[in-house]
Amino acid sequence: MRTESRTFESARFHRILRNSQMVLLIIMILLWCLIQGMPTADALLANPARLAAGLCLLAVGVWALSAAKEGLRYLGLRYLAGAKPEYLKFGVFWARGGAVYAKCMAAVQLVGYRWATLLPCLLLGWIPWGITLAWGNLWTYSAAAIMAAGTVSDIMVLWRLRGLPRGSWVQDSPFAPGCDVYIPES
Repeated sequence: MRTESRTFESARFHRILRNSQMVLLIIMILLWCLIQGMPTADALLANPARLAAGLCLLAVGVWALSAAKEGLRYLGLRYLAGAKPEYLKFGVFWARGGAVYAKCMAAVQLVGYRWATLLPCLLLGWIPWGITLAWGNLWTYSAAAIMAAGTVSDIMVLWRLRGLPRGSWVQDSPFAPGCDVYIPES
């Protein structure tokens, strides 16, 4: 097997990630305004205490949903990709503002890794975003939009894995965003 690194240089990765998420959130806000109409300042600022409580609840809710997303990825790595529990890491990266992570420190089959990464993005990101856009509740839409934008890093990793041959194995990189790939010799 041949080994390739599909990692990103950390500073560049985070710059691209941040910019992509901001553009995506702007597009999502514009879509909301186009479909649901522009929220009025009177409606948002009528009760400042309620607005503050809503923003705090939104922040806590998004963090809890992020933890659930990574927990779902952990379960996907365990059961879809077949990783043994001793090779899985689940925790909180406090130096990055409390970012929750799930990492696989052993090589797993490419198909299982892709599904384990994609399913949480769909189930806790993009599907709720589409539902809440149609539903019309600004608070739930905000949470879903933030969660969908939070999947950009996973999508970037999946993009780096395109075009790999069947039989390839993938392992999360312990040192940089991305993964290491083990490609079978032809």
